[in-house]
Amino acid sequence: MNKSNMSWEQAFQECADSINRHELTMKITNELFPLDSGELWVNWIGLDRNCREQVYTKLVELDKRTRLKSAINNLIEDGVDGVDRVSNEELQQVIHYLNGGDFGE
Repeated sequence: MNKSNMSWEQAFQECADSINRHELTMKITNELFPLDSGELWVNWIGLDRNCREQVYTKLVELDKRTRLKSAINNLIEDGVDGVDRVSNEELQQVIHYLNGGDFGE
């Protein structure tokens, strides 16, 4: 979207989304790589590239699970009508999960 056409509501939502992404990223960073001092990471200054990649991988896995759960909920709530809101890939993942597979495989 052209930023000059963005409403205040959209702008505030974008800021809130960015803050939430950062907080989630730091939460995962602190879970995976706790500092010896007991302090918490507030940014990635001093965190090596390999560690950053591991955090990104966890974020992608979490996003896949979240989208899959949403697809399952759409199907449960709307039955056959909910299929229209689920992509073919998500539907295949739902079927895979129902057959005993893991989320996001």
